[in-house]
Amino acid sequence: MPPSRVANLPYFYLDTGTEDFFATNSQQFVLLLREKKISHECRELPGEHSWAYWDQQIPEVLKIAADRMRVPRRLRK
Repeated sequence: MPPSRVANLPYFYLDTGTEDFFATNSQQFVLLLREKKISHECRELPGEHSWAYWDQQIPEVLKIAADRMRVPRRLRK
């Protein structure tokens, strides 16, 4: 993928529990993102693939989404 297309990709945020059965998939995806120099953030915290984990993490996920979608001050009217 050419650098111009990479620059236009959205920011990727991954949040995975260390006991999540998708943890290995997330780790492999992060390696690919690093290799391709694609902007991302990955967090691995204790927990499994469950509503309890998601309920704990959703406030942080929403905060990050809001920060990433915010219009820079210099572009606001």
